[in-house]
Amino acid sequence: FPPEDSGGYTDDDYDEIINQHGPGRHPAPIVSGGVALSIPLFAGNTFVLDQPAGDISLDVVGAAPILGNNIDFKVYVMQGATARTISAATIDGVPVNSIRVLGAIVSNVLQVFEFKCLHHNGGWNAIITAE
Repeated sequence: FPPEDSGGYTDDDYDEIINQHGPGRHPAPIVSGGVALSIPLFAGNTFVLDQPAGDISLDVVGAAPILGNNIDFKVYVMQGATARTISAATIDGVPVNSIRVLGAIVSNVLQVFEFKCLHHNGGWNAIITAE
């Protein structure tokens, strides 16, 4: 590889490790109709689920289980006729110890679920706020 200051690098060279796009320029991955949603933390902090078929399960990948480590991301859910919530989550295959969901779940609207999780007391503990 050329030296960093040589001018031989482009944005594409850094795209996997540094987000080169500002808001409104980097689309979130969209999953339609499922109930399980993969959350690869290295891919970003915004994810979309369109018309979930049942309550949602998150499969988070890429977080180190270190005391005090935290995770924050958002899941946009286009609700159908039956409103769905996030009922389960795993982080690198390990079930989250506790999940607390705050806020009303509403059908036929776009909702944002803000997922905040802390590794503490021997495992992952999450608070999810529905807007």
